[in-house]
Amino acid sequence: MLYSMVTHTPVWVWLLLIYLLRIGYKGLFAQPISAKKTLLLPALFFLMSLYSIPLSWSYFGSWLFCLLIGAAAGYPCFYSQIKQAYQDDNACCYLPGSPNMLLVLLTIFALHYLLSVLTAIDSKTWWRAAEHSITWLGNGIFTCRSLLIFLQLRQRNRPVAVESSNK
Repeated sequence: MLYSMVTHTPVWVWLLLIYLLRIGYKGLFAQPISAKKTLLLPALFFLMSLYSIPLSWSYFGSWLFCLLIGAAAGYPCFYSQIKQAYQDDNACCYLPGSPNMLLVLLTIFALHYLLSVLTAIDSKTWWRAAEHSITWLGNGIFTCRSLLIFLQLRQRNRPVAVESSNK
């Protein structure tokens, strides 16, 4: 059965896994960060997940619930790493390395893969709903990470107010 699962998996899935491993590996080391790049990908995934919702309030409620739960899970996962961001002499901000990105990416990939296989074997509605929920949870996690980075960069680049002494 395992052999059948692996051989019937499309090649693009394995290429995606290699790409996610590469991103996760790069996250183990300090890397430069910018606000634009940080917000672009989660915004794209946010719009894609919003587009995937059928026009129904129950689906929208599930999407919003999973998004909020994902954001709540992303906060403790990435907060301490983002708070340790630093600037070099050229005013470029760097995010210190952490295994969290690799762990989150591989967990989401593994859950998606498992749920896709279960959906292919038995196309029950709950497998598909669980797969959508994992997508929306991941979206919440990475949206939270992006917002934390954006706020950290904004706080670092905020001009310091100079107090005037009126004596």
